[in-house]
Amino acid sequence: MGYGFGAMTPQLFGALIGLIAFAGLSLYVLVGVLRRVDSRAVLLASVLTTFWVALQAYGDAPLLMALMELAAYGGWMLVLGRIMGVDVARASLRGEGASLVWVLLAGVVALVVCAALVVAQGPAVGTSAGRYIEAESGVLLSHLAVTILAIGLLDQVRGNVHTDHRWRVKYLALGLFVIFGYDFILYTDALLFQGLDPTLATIRPAVHALAAPLIAIAVRRHRQKRLALSLSRRLAFQSAALMAAGGYLVLIAAAGYYVRLFGGQWGEVLQAFFVAAGSVAFLVVVGSRDLRERLRKMVASNFFEQRYDYREEWQRLTRALAGGDPSEAMEVKALRVLSELLNTPGGAIWTRHADGQFLALTQRGTGWIEPLPPARVEALRAWFRQDESILDAADVRGHPEAYPGLDERNALPDQAGARFVLPLLLEDELWGMAVLLEPTIPTSLDWEDRDLMRLVARQTASFLAQRLASDALAESRQLDAFNQMNAFVVHDVKTVVSQLSLLVGNADRHRDKPAFVDDVIRTTRHAVERMEKLLKQLRERRIDETERATHLRQVCDTALERFKDARPRPILASVVETVEFVAPHDQLVEVVSHLMQNAVDATPETGRIELKIEIDPPWQRLIIEDTGCGMSERFVQERLFAPFESTKGLTAMGIGVYQARQLIRGLGGDLLVRSKEGEGTRMEILLPAFGQDAADAGTVATC
Repeated sequence: MGYGFGAMTPQLFGALIGLIAFAGLSLYVLVGVLRRVDSRAVLLASVLTTFWVALQAYGDAPLLMALMELAAYGGWMLVLGRIMGVDVARASLRGEGASLVWVLLAGVVALVVCAALVVAQGPAVGTSAGRYIEAESGVLLSHLAVTILAIGLLDQVRGNVHTDHRWRVKYLALGLFVIFGYDFILYTDALLFQGLDPTLATIRPAVHALAAPLIAIAVRRHRQKRLALSLSRRLAFQSAALMAAGGYLVLIAAAGYYVRLFGGQWGEVLQAFFVAAGSVAFLVVVGSRDLRERLRKMVASNFFEQRYDYREEWQRLTRALAGGDPSEAMEVKALRVLSELLNTPGGAIWTRHADGQFLALTQRGTGWIEPLPPARVEALRAWFRQDESILDAADVRGHPEAYPGLDERNALPDQAGARFVLPLLLEDELWGMAVLLEPTIPTSLDWEDRDLMRLVARQTASFLAQRLASDALAESRQLDAFNQMNAFVVHDVKTVVSQLSLLVGNADRHRDKPAFVDDVIRTTRHAVERMEKLLKQLRERRIDETERATHLRQVCDTALERFKDARPRPILASVVETVEFVAPHDQLVEVVSHLMQNAVDATPETGRIELKIEIDPPWQRLIIEDTGCGMSERFVQERLFAPFESTKGLTAMGIGVYQARQLIRGLGGDLLVRSKEGEGTRMEILLPAFGQDAADAGTVATC
């Protein structure tokens, strides 16, 4: 039985307010349509809403009320679709990202049809929670789904209107959000409690009436002025995620209801457990970075003419490289940016040094710290001269015919798990390269990926080169200060030498105590000679030592002799037949002694320090391994090789390890460090192993 118009009830009062508001809006828009200044879509939506509110006042046609409610929703969605560039009459789309609108509208149409069918079988209209029966829960789900889709479409319009025109659409968005938002609350509450809340349902038309003046303001502002849209990929992704989350929650609620319905005496318990399990699964999905990336790629691939917003990507790259934590090294930032773009867990970057070697600059999650073999560098240099785009190892192995001229055997990385090789070019010359691991999600690169990575690699190389040049300049200034300090040392030492020389010159006059005087003269003469040699070395800024043929075994034996009384005592654990090479023997001994002293200092007396010599063409290795306190990865990357950085207090200059690596690199090798706090450190001296000796070497002898 309906309410009729004979008695004033709360529901009738609310419906009359809504009827007055939307009838006035319809008349206002009708005048604009007749003058051809307003949209007919807005008029249609307003009229449909007016009829729906009128049926609310009458109250005796539940099926017609449900259908008219869906029609009103369709009208307002049509308004939003027209703003987004959808012309239903011509079935055409205008503007980038319009396919997304079609998907949203198609989903709305499908749900409207579905809801209409359900309503035709038994509409869920009324104000009493007790009126609902089991079959009518599907109607609530349908209404809620339509509301979620409408909110998603509204979010797209609000977010993608050009900034200069948002003031014209602001009140339309606010008014429609009043309608859609209130209905979302109404149907969510009804779904949870299996019935419409009488109070919420009664004041619904009056709440909707609050939207009418807001929409009227928007209509007046719009007056035949097309809104400028700039579809945002970020908002498209957020809307898609919102739609998916809303749909998932609706399905979970529906499934939980039916579990309760058919679960017998266990129904309520099973419903609670099912909803809790579904919520946990939802949180897991939401927290998955890989799934978010899959959704982002799906939205970009299917709803946009171009997968990337290059302006946004460029700004993001610049912010990542130029901003962030100021204490974080530039090479670490660069590697993280490259890895995130391709969804890889890590990789490594190598850069070209003055001697032409490509040495590891930084790595993440790989342990790749060795120099790149010259053969690989030359093969990649030859390829990147003709094609500077990213090299996909999986694609090369699967389609070698697409890479004519590529030396596959030497060019592809041999590191375990390596997938991509990205050239870092400066002035069209190979300055560095990044090797990245297998992505965490299946990835196949297309031309847009390659174009984007080419741009990113160029920008990254520029940032890295600039930062490294700045670091080199700062290092040079520090060394200049060090040289100035040497000048003062030279002056002071020269004074001492002059005094000692004078003492030696006058010594012949004072031979009253021959044994004492002879000892003084001998000691003084020795000091003079040492000081003069030191002066010469400081003036020439180098250690004056002639290079000669030597072996790593000889270097180790000499250095070990100095530590025969150390605790723990370093031992030579294993050695192969070493290769003769030309080098400053004494300086190498000093380098090995310095590294061994560091190991002794870091290792307790109960610990172990072992030296090993290995041949691994094109390198021969001297490994110094201890079980000491170890170092953090950040300390190794940022401070260990920095000049004037020391953990030994004021007595240390902090140039020992720095000088050691410089000397070894000057011989064509490198100094590698692998360390972990609490477990120990492994220092590796790499030196070239050339000639037949290297090929024949390799027999291990245990000492």
